[in-house]
Amino acid sequence: MPRVLIVEDEPEANRLLCMLLELKGCLTESAHDGAEALASVERDPPDLIFLDLMLPDVDGLELCRQLKSLGPTAKTPVVVVTARLSDENRAQSFAAGADHFISKPYLPDQIFHALETALEPYN
Repeated sequence: MPRVLIVEDEPEANRLLCMLLELKGCLTESAHDGAEALASVERDPPDLIFLDLMLPDVDGLELCRQLKSLGPTAKTPVVVVTARLSDENRAQSFAAGADHFISKPYLPDQIFHALETALEPYN
């Protein structure tokens, strides 16, 4: 079972992503800010990370850069899920190391597609 870390500070949005990913057979762990996310990946690196850009303690782009610079998560796929919809945010996300970009509100199929695409090399 793939382990997925969800970094989302909004409790309902976090629960929804957990539910969708668990429907697809994933084990999920939640982090509500950047510090929790970094502690989680140090403890047990996930197979995939879903990351919101607007977090209470750190900008999601900076957290993405940090995750991509750490040994345990340097190659871990990161899916940005955000309400920041501009083309600039999309470009900045990919420049920071994101593998996928999904804008909110999203459809479950968008989450499922990102999950399947991100984990394809592991299957």
